[in-house]
Amino acid sequence: MPISNYTTKVPASQTVGEIQQLLASIGCREIMLYYDQDKHPVKVRFSYPVAKQELFFALSANWEGVLKVMRQEVSEKRYLTEVHARNVAWRILKDWIEAQMAIVQAGLVQMEQLFLPYAVTRSGNTLYEEISLKLTEGKDSFLMLNA
Repeated sequence: MPISNYTTKVPASQTVGEIQQLLASIGCREIMLYYDQDKHPVKVRFSYPVAKQELFFALSANWEGVLKVMRQEVSEKRYLTEVHARNVAWRILKDWIEAQMAIVQAGLVQMEQLFLPYAVTRSGNTLYEEISLKLTEGKDSFLMLNA
């Protein structure tokens, strides 16, 4: 089965706007976009109030990963471009955020619980990136591994 949204016709710029509206509608603040050197959006960063403070989260649209998968799964060349992969990556991210918000709205988890791996640390990395770096460097970690 091909990757989700691979036939989208929605440009990344429109999807990014939809993501901003979605995040604002659930109470996120300070929604910011990061762009690459070619002026393409690559990451959305936002804050969410938790216990009288703001937690920051960052989500990246990994278009390179999307393109790699599409090259393996999709044969139509019109879908195998960088621009299209960017559009697909942002669409997948939007769908994922919507699904996560449904879980929060159902009361199954808290917003900060779902997005914790994407919490921005003091170093500017996400919590996931910090843990991943420690694991690859073989440094001690607070995680229970092979327990």
